Amino acid sequence: MPKVLERLRIALGNVTSPSAFIALTDSAFCLATEASGKVSTNTAELTACDLATARLRQTAFDKGHSLQLDAQEQTLIPSQDKHFSWEVIVIDNNSNDNTAKVVQDYQSNWSKEYPLRYYFEPTQGIAFARRRAIKEAQGSLIGFLDDDNLPTPNWVYEAYCFGQLHPQSGAYGSQVHGEYESEPPEDFQRISCFLAIVERGQEPFRYDLRNGLLPVGAGLVIRKQAWIDCVPDRPFFKGVCTTSLLSKGEDLETLSYIIQGGWEIWHNPQMCIYHHIPHWRLEKRYLAKLLQGVGLSRYPIRMLRFRVWQKPLALLAYWVNDLRKLILHFIKYRKALKTNTVAACEMELLLSTLVSPFYYWQFFLGEK
Repeated sequence: MPKVLERLRIALGNVTSPSAFIALTDSAFCLATEASGKVSTNTAELTACDLATARLRQTAFDKGHSLQLDAQEQTLIPSQDKHFSWEVIVIDNNSNDNTAKVVQDYQSNWSKEYPLRYYFEPTQGIAFARRRAIKEAQGSLIGFLDDDNLPTPNWVYEAYCFGQLHPQSGAYGSQVHGEYESEPPEDFQRISCFLAIVERGQEPFRYDLRNGLLPVGAGLVIRKQAWIDCVPDRPFFKGVCTTSLLSKGEDLETLSYIIQGGWEIWHNPQMCIYHHIPHWRLEKRYLAKLLQGVGLSRYPIRMLRFRVWQKPLALLAYWVNDLRKLILHFIKYRKALKTNTVAACEMELLLSTLVSPFYYWQFFLGEK
């Protein structure tokens, strides 16, 4: 988090005169930071509203290394006759490190023009941290970035412009490129989207829930009014909490509510970020666990768009299709499942998807 705040301090020095609001907590024109190490779930979020038509140089960072700007990117640095007012909000999601002390130290030497605020959210899980951030944020647009996301200098500007051009957009996602600490496994692009790598072309397009594609949480911008209108106070998925990946699905849950509420969901390739992937997140053990969590979340996510009477038929259709995919995948890769990381992880995804209904029925019965 100190690195995030230092980058924000630098960014504040690059703009000079009112219109934007940016807040820092667990995701939002969000520079969501999630501290590593001892933290249970510590997040920081950056929200932005009413950004003036100037380009903000967003100094990219990633655990100590800065994104170098090429000649083209240098042209995106804002002119000094523009001004952005920022508010930084840090949401401490019941972490067990010294987040409060770090923020307090920064507050003592922070510009009064760009307030730095701290809030404690006792309920752990990124979904709860984001809800607290939405509640505290004053902006009309809220963007999400993790601390390992490196936005290009014009990210905020492009996000603002897109929101103005598409007033019916309840949310829109970024183009997310992978910056890998080690070489990804062969055919990694088949599962890269589960690590929030989204490269879906250079043309903006509107997502359709029926095709199963939606943006990822990294680099996502949400219109606050869409959230207020559509997203319930209590999430079904609490999101990543400590080291658990079994409650993933909070982003899809949120976006499903928003799109069902009549808002549009878009892909905006002009909002570009680089996602740093450490070597341990490319290991088979981690990837298999990640895809297991994704698979287990699919049943409740799928059922969100169906009425009660439709759900049994939808469940049967999905289950038969999932079984078909599992059998075909096994036939194709049965000799390579022990040596092919991507094929083994896809197998874990298919298996978890198949048992997803039973997993959640057992959960509900246990709750009763």
